[in-house]
Amino acid sequence: MKWKVVITKKCEKEYIELLDSGAITDAQNDIIVDIIEAMEEHGPDVFSDYVSYDIKDHDLVRDKKWSNHKSCSFSKSGRLIYRYNEGKIEIAIVRITPEHDYS
Repeated sequence: MKWKVVITKKCEKEYIELLDSGAITDAQNDIIVDIIEAMEEHGPDVFSDYVSYDIKDHDLVRDKKWSNHKSCSFSKSGRLIYRYNEGKIEIAIVRITPEHDYS
């Protein structure tokens, strides 16, 4: 089963700005692309049991703002924040941050 990964318009704008400014490097961007491709192929749980230096995935439970969201690291401090609906085959990326910032 294939999943559809979408990036919200706000996130896409911020992401382009981060790429243009160099805040997200080409190497980090390659990892982000790999994460998205893996999620499209295997769904949001693809990294649940997978731990490496660069990629760790977990539920965001401390802040109500991020309930029903998950965070997947693409570097030591960079995070890709996303949500998914069990009834839909869609993952929405809502934030990409190079600074482990959940605000």
